[in-house]
Amino acid sequence: AWKTTAATNSRFPSSVNFERDHLLGDGASQRRLGEPLDQKLTPSSACFSPTGDHKHVLACGYWDNSFKCFAFDTGRLVQSVFGHRAVVSCLARSEER
Repeated sequence: AWKTTAATNSRFPSSVNFERDHLLGDGASQRRLGEPLDQKLTPSSACFSPTGDHKHVLACGYWDNSFKCFAFDTGRLVQSVFGHRAVVSCLARSEER
């Protein structure tokens, strides 16, 4: 299980941290999604959605009107999806095809 926290160095977070639950007993690990968030949006759980295999997380709320896919194990950006005319403020995904 992972918990999310927004950066606390300003009123508007510029990044989001993911931290593995220490109760899992496999060592604490923390990942930072370093892409800048839009300053007008307050991040919430609606901004994040893990993939079914828990290898990636989809995230939104970015200043460039994209949503992004990050690898959980490294925190690295895998893909950005552009095309929205405004900041994407929530997302959901499904395994249905």
